[in-house]
Amino acid sequence: MEKKELLSEEKYEKTKNTISKVAVVILVVGLLIGGSLIATGIVKSNQAANESAAIVESVDDLQVELEDVKSQLAKLEAEQDAEFMANGFSEKYYTIANQIETLKTRKSELTSEISKINNGWYDNDIQSSAKTAPYYMGGAFIIIASLMISGSVFMFSKRREMFAFQMQQVMPVATEGLEKVAPTVAKVGKDVMKEMAPAYGEMAKEISKGIKEGIKGEDE
Repeated sequence: MEKKELLSEEKYEKTKNTISKVAVVILVVGLLIGGSLIATGIVKSNQAANESAAIVESVDDLQVELEDVKSQLAKLEAEQDAEFMANGFSEKYYTIANQIETLKTRKSELTSEISKINNGWYDNDIQSSAKTAPYYMGGAFIIIASLMISGSVFMFSKRREMFAFQMQQVMPVATEGLEKVAPTVAKVGKDVMKEMAPAYGEMAKEISKGIKEGIKGEDE
């Protein structure tokens, strides 16, 4: 059975490239998903903005009509007062009164419609903000998470290069330190040996003397 070699440069490079590709895939997928969510949020926000613009335009048109009704109503009321002062409760007076009632009714309708549209616009604005916010938040979260995860995976694939870089940073300092410390250590060791040599000599003499006495005692 052929023995599989696990610790080989070829397998290391293959595995490293695979891990790097996984990091790139995670990043691309995260950016696509997060970007799609944010783009969807932008589209929905634009739709809500267009709806709000249409509502504001309709309110402006109603407001213009309301001001025109108020102006007509003021003129008719002044004309009614003049007719009453001139002819009392004449036929023209009641005709003007009917016109005034019609304008008052239209004024009330316009005021109510404007108020209703404004309230609906406010509610629509709040709802659109609540609907689009999750898209922005979700997209941003996915992008940030994919950046962090892919970065971690990519850094894992570059551990060997990072360790080599760290060693390249440390080795010159360590080498210089050893070059400076080694002579000092050698000198200290030499001085110690010089100081201890007499003691070692005396010790050797005593050991030799003891051996001789032991041999002599055995002979006797």
